[in-house]
Amino acid sequence: MRDKRRPFFYEEKKRNWPKVCIFLIAAAIFVFWGIRVPRLRQTLGRFAVDTGTYGKSLVIPVSTPDPQQFRIPAVYPTIELPSEEVVFAENLEEIAGSNILAEPETLFTATPGVAWIIEESQPTFEAGLPVQDIAGQAVTIPAPVFEQQDYQNDGPAALSALLRHFNKNESQYLISAAVKPDYFDPDVTFQQLAEYVRNTYPDLSCITRINGDETRLVSLLQESLPVIIRIEVQRNLPAWKGDDLWDGRYLLLTGFNSAERTFQFIDPAKGNRQSIPFDELMSLWYAFSREYLIVFSPEQESDVLRILNEDREEASNLNNALIKFQKDAEMAPGNVLTGLNAAAVLMEKRRYEEAWNLYQSARNLGMPQRYLLYNPAFYEAAFYTGNADALIAFADFTLSLNSHSEESHLWKGWGHLLREETEAAERSFQQALSIRPGYEDAVYALRFLQSQQ
Repeated sequence: MRDKRRPFFYEEKKRNWPKVCIFLIAAAIFVFWGIRVPRLRQTLGRFAVDTGTYGKSLVIPVSTPDPQQFRIPAVYPTIELPSEEVVFAENLEEIAGSNILAEPETLFTATPGVAWIIEESQPTFEAGLPVQDIAGQAVTIPAPVFEQQDYQNDGPAALSALLRHFNKNESQYLISAAVKPDYFDPDVTFQQLAEYVRNTYPDLSCITRINGDETRLVSLLQESLPVIIRIEVQRNLPAWKGDDLWDGRYLLLTGFNSAERTFQFIDPAKGNRQSIPFDELMSLWYAFSREYLIVFSPEQESDVLRILNEDREEASNLNNALIKFQKDAEMAPGNVLTGLNAAAVLMEKRRYEEAWNLYQSARNLGMPQRYLLYNPAFYEAAFYTGNADALIAFADFTLSLNSHSEESHLWKGWGHLLREETEAAERSFQQALSIRPGYEDAVYALRFLQSQQ
């Protein structure tokens, strides 16, 4: 019945705000519930995060630092960093009593006019047993129960599968809680995974090496040893405007078929029973220096050492890898990955100037946008050669892609310290520590900073 107190032409207005409120409350409940359900989070997490970062990039564009900006770089005086024993010593008496600062017994004087490159003396090994003829062979290691990776959790997911092969009650979340406490941390290194194995399972051994090849993978799989590697992949959807879609992912190799020339593997993002041709795997593996991780029991140690042969010692492995990657860089100078791999090995050997020259060439060719999220050796080379401006610029760029990269925060802090910007350096070090509590490199940096004040 019409209200006689209102005009005849009055029309009742619909109130939509209750429906809007109910929708928003329901959406909030769904999101809150969804982030606590692993399966749903694994399915929708990446899409939700990438949608958010893409929207952000429309407002704040993502742009790679222009190489011309550093054509005539300002080189800052480098900082001589003391050893960890000195920085963490409680008092001067502790330092004096530890012989940390003792002079070496023998001093060598360089011969005038001769440039010396000192390499570590390498032990010699007997030749390993010949690799068995794999013609017609097919090896399949029983795959453990598949565990789909959570957001950027492919490393812990691959390692959990490998450890379940050794009948360990593992999950990616137990591992990530130790090595990747920040959910959005984009990277877990081979060294962090290996350290987790050594600290958690003293009955197992763990080795990481670089410059692997097809023969070595086959030999390890023949001995029922699954192998963790990381390959480059192409993303399906961009995470920001101008995304080059280049990315990396850990895999667990579980077998091979010589007739089909394929490897079988577990992909934490897709599932087990995946396969890939030998040649394609070798190509995609190259982007990450063909690094690999193996876990083995004491009974398998002799087989592992035989297969590793001249690479059983880390120093020898670095020397062999450097020879290989330098030849690759000479033969394919237009391939940015050859120079990046050679530079990373030079950094391990502390040949900073040579590494920085290679990084400059790679920077001019155009590094993949996500590369520094997975291999921050570029920052270290910039620091030790006094290129603080380039260090900070590339750290800021990488943090614009993912602000949870503790390595980028750490090295950005060292760049600020080269420029004598102590407050900015401290903020960066603290940010790195907040992402990864107990991060030893960040703790060292803060203690060093305090010692200079």
